[in-house]
Amino acid sequence: MDILFLVIFIYIMYALIYNTSKKSKLVKKTPLLNNDDEPDLIYFYPYKKVDNLLTNAELNFFKVLSLAILETDYYICPMVRLADIIQVDASNNYISHFNRLRAKHIDFLLCDKYTFKPLIAIELDDVSHTKGNRIERDDFLNAALKSAGLKLVRLSVFYTYNLSEIRELLDIKAPELY
Repeated sequence: MDILFLVIFIYIMYALIYNTSKKSKLVKKTPLLNNDDEPDLIYFYPYKKVDNLLTNAELNFFKVLSLAILETDYYICPMVRLADIIQVDASNNYISHFNRLRAKHIDFLLCDKYTFKPLIAIELDDVSHTKGNRIERDDFLNAALKSAGLKLVRLSVFYTYNLSEIRELLDIKAPELY
């Protein structure tokens, strides 16, 4: 009986090892990046760059915001992932809380120019922010940033902006003129 058990055990081990090595040969390896592999790259890496990082409305505001912070100690970071600027405190539900913020981003973040400390989050609100799922997302964003102690400024999208109004809303002092 012991010999039968040993023979069965050896057979099972052999079958497992053989099938594992056979499967590993069937799995196509990721190609090295060289000119010969370019047709395969599309199969293995089905990516393409986006046309623009910012929408036209965001780009328009970015230009005005750049003027508003000129000669200040601020630096603008566009399209910042929420999980990169706020963290989940120790919690029994860490993964759940982290998952709620990991795929969200804010439109702009003003940071200290020298330390990159996050100072002011800026959200541009267009008509899409009146829809149900966006309202829920905005409510979460408002509460999460408030909880983390990061100031959030929400601005409506316009074709033109008043520079002094933007500075006032963000509490940015205009640079001293000579």
